[in-house]
Amino acid sequence: MRLLVCLVLQSMLAGLCVAQAADANSAIASCNFQDGNEVSVRYTPVSTKQKPPTGKVWVPGGTPMYLFTQTELTAKNVSMPVGAYSIYILPGKQNWTLIVNKNVSSKDYDEKQDVVRMNMESGNLSEAVDPLQVSFAHAAPKECNLRIYYGKSGNWAEFMQK
Repeated sequence: MRLLVCLVLQSMLAGLCVAQAADANSAIASCNFQDGNEVSVRYTPVSTKQKPPTGKVWVPGGTPMYLFTQTELTAKNVSMPVGAYSIYILPGKQNWTLIVNKNVSSKDYDEKQDVVRMNMESGNLSEAVDPLQVSFAHAAPKECNLRIYYGKSGNWAEFMQK
């Protein structure tokens, strides 16, 4: 019980830190699982004029995306407890990598705080998307796929409810 209370308080405090960092230019994408629990992402919809650096960690708009989950998730067979996480993108020539990181109190990326790195499925879009768009696709009762559209690139990664 004590551990549960500590985890809830930690999640609430992390959420407060992220909420304070958010500004009027941020957007939110969310997905509800069949049982009503939600996963969401807060992000900055930057223009495609900001080119992502190939092979280097990218934070669109200078701020990481923030993932919030009300239920335990798995991503690439890695368990992610309820709470808040930072998301970073590692753009590649062919595919992007999504990095989920447990540090939500700093804008600076710390690789030691990584929870999981996932190769994203990628595809080319017929029309360019500007600005950056993040959304979820509810693929199954316990699956929400995070989708990131930027320019003519579409990238996605799956999150499963545990």
